[in-house]
Parts: sequence; C-alpha cells; structure tokens
Amino acid sequence: MKHSNYKMEKEVFISKEVVLLHPFTNQVGGHNCLLKYDESNICKIIDENELSFYQNIPKELIGFVPQFNGYLEITFKKAGKNIICLSKNFDHLQDLNLNSVVSTLINTCSSCESEKSSNCECASNNHCECVSNNRLLSLSQKVVASGRHQLMIIEDVTRKYKYPCVIDLKMGTRGCDKREKRMKKVRDTSTAPNLGVKLGGFQVNHPITGRNLRMNKFEGHMLTEHEFKLVLKDFLYTGIRYRTDILPSLIKKLNKLLKSLEMIDGYRFYCCSLLLIYDGESDNQIYFSVDDCVELRMIDFAHTCYKHEFDGPDLGLLFGVKSLIKIFEEIQFQLH
Repeated sequence: MKHSNYKMEKEVFISKEVVLLHPFTNQVGGHNCLLKYDESNICKIIDENELSFYQNIPKELIGFVPQFNGYLEITFKKAGKNIICLSKNFDHLQDLNLNSVVSTLINTCSSCESEKSSNCECASNNHCECVSNNRLLSLSQKVVASGRHQLMIIEDVTRKYKYPCVIDLKMGTRGCDKREKRMKKVRDTSTAPNLGVKLGGFQVNHPITGRNLRMNKFEGHMLTEHEFKLVLKDFLYTGIRYRTDILPSLIKKLNKLLKSLEMIDGYRFYCCSLLLIYDGESDNQIYFSVDDCVELRMIDFAHTCYKHEFDGPDLGLLFGVKSLIKIFEEIQFQLH
C-alpha cells in the first residue's frame, strides 16, 4: 500500500472499491466533519432525521438545499497514531472485503492549536487544513470503535468557484430541543434573539495575497448586533474591494427564499444554517451568469421538525431571512 505524509494533494493508490475521503477545507461552520468525496460531492455522517428530510424535501425548497446524491458506508481502522484507514461500499450497505486507504490526519498550523482559536489569516491555507483535520480526527475517534459508519452524499455547492468565499449563518430565534434546558438557564447573548440569525463561521479567500480570513462559531456567537453587521460587510471584502456587484443577485435570491419559506406549512427548521457563497476572484465571474455569481443554500436539518402539531411557516426562520435582507440592503446603500 502506498501512502505519504498528509497533504491535501497527496497521491494514494486507490482500488476501484476504495475511495479516498479528504477533509473538506471549505467547511466554515458546525462541529461535524465534512469529507470531500469527489469533484462534485461531499459526505457527512448520516442523521436519520436529516436523511428523511433530504428524501422528502418540500417542493418549495428545491434549489435552495444541496442536492442529495445517496449514501455510502465506510470502514475506519486504526493504523497508528493519527492514521486512519477508510474504505467505502456503495451497494445497499452490504459487507464487502475492501482494501483500505491510509491517510494521516494532522498537518499542524503555526497560527493555531485548535478550532476554538481559528480567527486568523494564514497563508497557503495551512490553518484550513489544520481545522479540517482536527474535525476528521474527532470524527474518527467517535466511530473507530464500531469500525464502520454510514455517510450521506450531498452536492458540493462550492465546487464551481476558484476562490470560494463562504459564510455559515445559523438561522432562527431558538436552538435545538436538546439544548432548550441549558438555553433557559444561560441567556443567549448572540444576535439570534434580536435578528433571528447568528454567525456560524466564515472564510474569505483573498486571491491577490493568497491569504484566507476565517472566523469560527465561537467568535461568531459573541458578536454584538453592530459587530455582526460589520462582519457581513467584511464578508464581501476580498482584499482589494467590496463585492458590491453580487449584492443585487444576493438580495434577489434572499427574497425568493423568503417567499418560498412563507409557503411551507408545518415545518420548524431548528438549528439549520444558511450558506452564502461567492468567488473571491471577480474576473472569474465572466464564466457565470448574473444569478450564478452568488449562491445560497440551506443546510443542517438534523433538528428539523415537520409534525402536524405545527401550523403555518417557521416564523423564527422568516425573521432571520428578513433581517439579512435588511442588513444587505443597508450595506448596498452604504457602499453605493
């Protein structure tokens, strides 16, 4: 078996029954590890509630959530310190005798020790690799004892962008059910109560300098309302100028999402996120239509509820989307 020290571009021999799952470096929010499956897809641990949602997406949300492309089963085997073997099986999750791919997980970053201190500007994306690999190591530690785990495959919505700039926005005014008791004891000091949205993390790639500006959810949850608005403005800055050219399309798509959500009855999208994505290299926009210059997708549906006991649309989510529309309209006016 051929393997090398961990690098994102490392070469590994792969048989036709084995796939190499790279850490997904464009992940900016959440604590669960996302893995790069191929050029068009990523994968994540299956949550039964989220899987059910993807298999029964309301027609109003088609185009606003990543495309669901099936599931697979992988086998984890400990092969030494910070080394994990991964293998996959596509067909109905049946057992197969698979070869394994060995990949080392840790590539240190001089600017940080853990995800909790990830607010930095690192050259060559070293920090991105470090955070992604910490997530992968955490994932492997959780499932290595059982030996195998099921992953769902979904569309990589960053795939068409050369320098993807991504922001993860946690939507709504309340958390998931399992946190409710704790949330009642600890006052939510984030922007969620007042705006219906809080920062889950972001990255902005500066193509000229080659630097990567990131902020994680821990810092995002401590932002004041004023600071949150400044972060949304900073998200549009690529080291040279503010991307005011994408604002009309972004605001248009947020309004379209709002109208679609207003038509959905009985769903509560607790703890869901809204991803906003654009390309940090403005010259690359010549390859896209006006509407393609920015994308938005709802993700993270593990705590989504769709029961008959709920009436009408999710007002907390609607409140958050309306707040975003208002803030981006204010930014558009400021930068005009």
